[in-house]
Amino acid sequence: MFLKLYRNILRRSDLVLEAYLNRRLKKGKEDPKRFDERKGISSIDRPSGILIWIHAASVGEAQSALILIKALNDQIGSENFSILVTSVTRTSAGLMAERLPDNAF
Repeated sequence: MFLKLYRNILRRSDLVLEAYLNRRLKKGKEDPKRFDERKGISSIDRPSGILIWIHAASVGEAQSALILIKALNDQIGSENFSILVTSVTRTSAGLMAERLPDNAF
């Protein structure tokens, strides 16, 4: 019984989330080019080798993440791994896109 209830809630929440994201897109709060990323759909393939995932929820965290990425590249060498960077806000995503090294996306 609980499994059916859980599945039902998930199905309905998916519809609500889709409507919410579409409304944000229409209001200009989401980047149309990166809209599928909000739903977990990547526009690029995963690179081979070691992948480090760094999430920055704000502009301040994005700035800290850039310092961390530089330190990782200096210590380990950028040819030895790739870095996936995700963010919450359009501003932090823009900041990261301008300043990320070649081994980060």
